[in-house]
Amino acid sequence: MRKTVLVGAVLALAGTALAGDLDYLGDTTGMPTFNRPTSLTALSSFATEVAWEAMQIAVSADGDYSIISDQSNFGSVWDGYLLVYQDGFDAANPLDNLIALNDDYFGTMAAGTGVGYSGLDAVTLSSSSTYYLVQTGFGNGDEGPYQMSISGPGDIRKVPAPASLALLGLGGLAATRRRR
Repeated sequence: MRKTVLVGAVLALAGTALAGDLDYLGDTTGMPTFNRPTSLTALSSFATEVAWEAMQIAVSADGDYSIISDQSNFGSVWDGYLLVYQDGFDAANPLDNLIALNDDYFGTMAAGTGVGYSGLDAVTLSSSSTYYLVQTGFGNGDEGPYQMSISGPGDIRKVPAPASLALLGLGGLAATRRRR
């Protein structure tokens, strides 16, 4: 009887998607610059040389994921801007593959809102794609450290960037996973 219960429990868990979170510390200070998008179809006329850093992620399950970036917990607040790209990011062509963006977050995921926070309450991600989360500034000169947290229905993992891409702003200070 015990074996049957144990096997049943293992099979039940095998079909259950384990949701996870990914916390990431990064810093755009001194990173490469580009002309930041202001929408999915237009580039900024004033944020033409903003520092950026990108993190590549993959998810294990399709669904809506939440992303929050906090630029206020490091001694001073700077005005960040979050961009999400699907299956590729090219700073020379910043509108290509762009699927979502946010300037000042006013949602429920963070205690503070507005300047110093960027985020998306629900962006649909697919397990068959890779995504680039690009942290940048609102205007030229807006740069600094940040903490990004991603959560959703599936496991989220940071995809390591080749060394050549790390020199171009794909990288970061640290990433940790935590299970919910």
